[in-house]
Amino acid sequence: PQLIDLLSLSNGFRASRGGTRGTDSGKFRKINMKQIGIIGSINRDTVIDPDGNVTCGLGGVLYTTLGLASLGRDGVETWLIGRLGEDIVSAVRALLSDWPGVRLEGMPVVSAENYHSRIQYFPDGSKTELLTGRMRPLGWEDIEPFLGKWDGLLINFITGFEIAYPTLARIKENFHRPLVMDVHSLTLGRRESGERFWKKPEDWREWLRLVDVVQMNEAEAALLGDFRVGDRRALKAFALSLLDLGPGSVALTLGREGVLAASRSEEETKVWRQAAELPERAVDPTGCGDAFLAALGWGEVNDWEFSQSVEIASQVAGFKSRFRGMDGFKEIEERAFD
Repeated sequence: PQLIDLLSLSNGFRASRGGTRGTDSGKFRKINMKQIGIIGSINRDTVIDPDGNVTCGLGGVLYTTLGLASLGRDGVETWLIGRLGEDIVSAVRALLSDWPGVRLEGMPVVSAENYHSRIQYFPDGSKTELLTGRMRPLGWEDIEPFLGKWDGLLINFITGFEIAYPTLARIKENFHRPLVMDVHSLTLGRRESGERFWKKPEDWREWLRLVDVVQMNEAEAALLGDFRVGDRRALKAFALSLLDLGPGSVALTLGREGVLAASRSEEETKVWRQAAELPERAVDPTGCGDAFLAALGWGEVNDWEFSQSVEIASQVAGFKSRFRGMDGFKEIEERAFD
């Protein structure tokens, strides 16, 4: 019930602008519809939980895409920007046939094998990942045709290979609407075997200077900030240091312990903790951070207070943790707005 009440704020925001559902004019709905770009990779996922259960299906940036589509319902069009391996085209199209607001014009089909992520979780919460497949990073020419359409842009480094720094810098120069980034796999290298390992980018500060909102998990923050996971004082100091780089808002996700968030305006700097949503009911953490990003992005394009965005993002991520794969996103949509 709490999830429904908070997510209904999104519906109320749209209604105050002329609305989507409950408005007779389809033309008016189209004019006021939010257009949001999402840069990221669609993966084939094989996930093994601590009990040995195996879940196979599509994943990656689709968790962000469907999270955003669920929150925005018929008030948003999401534009996926990336590359799609021909080995998963039919499966992607079949999945997205139920989501008419998801646009694939910016995701051309390529002959290369699509990314396949094999993730194994362990009882202590750790995981290993193998990533196969190779895709050429997106260039300015792949993104520029769509920039003028969007009210905001989300960048989710599902593989860490989606775009190069000069491309992001050029986006920043030419796009003056919210840029929201999940650092994610930008902090990972890849061995020839496909095994992922921690790798701190030398220029990570330069990447973060270019965005308005930055998200990462605690392990990623500890790697970049050179502190121990669990050191809350160092985590808070790191969050404040990120604000000094340029982003106006920061969300450091802590799994079952919630989120450490920070924001800065001309009037004040705020740091606070947001509790996790029913962590005891979680069955699968895969995609939770991606769904969290969707809610942050939705809040940004709707000019929400960052504290409200973080609260709703935490609840959306918590809800995602209670189902495997993609099927539960329809329930988010239905429960939040009906």
